[in-house]
Amino acid sequence: MSRRSTLLWLGLPLCGALAPAEAAAQQPPRPAPAAELGTPVLQASLAAAGVRVDGRLGGEAWAAAHPAGDFVQQRPTPGAAASERTEVRVLYDDAALYVAARMYDARPDSIARPLARRDATGLYSDWFDVLVDSYHDRRTGFRFGVNPRGVRRDAYHSNDANEDASWDAVWEVATEVDSLGWTAEFRIPLSQ
Repeated sequence: MSRRSTLLWLGLPLCGALAPAEAAAQQPPRPAPAAELGTPVLQASLAAAGVRVDGRLGGEAWAAAHPAGDFVQQRPTPGAAASERTEVRVLYDDAALYVAARMYDARPDSIARPLARRDATGLYSDWFDVLVDSYHDRRTGFRFGVNPRGVRRDAYHSNDANEDASWDAVWEVATEVDSLGWTAEFRIPLSQ
């Protein structure tokens, strides 16, 4: 049985409705942009058309979004090429962040996909997680994850190592398993 966990980290500096000068005065110094540090950058696109969260990744909005791939392993061999290809696209609008992921699998019949309750732990399953660093401090983040069966998990991360799995956001996700592997489509309201 295969088991794969994919994590997408998004550093999204968001500031409120302050004038640019006020926002700059209240923001802490920002770390160097990821591109300057040699970290791959995923480009988010404005959702020009409505996004229907159904796990199928069709529609004109996703077709216009920039794909990202060439992900690397964290385990078992950090930095090595991924054993299976993953493609991710990110959109946004005034209300939400949208993430679409296609996890290719040479043996889709072996995808680990048990059914469980939200925030289940110790579950042997494939996962796709989105971690949003909306404070852009590289110390805190909000994780939104799903397995191929649509089991959700979310958590608040702080100080690099602390995790609060009791944090439950209001968000949408849909998944689908097909002959190529599986897909996940997220809608994460900016309010979350």
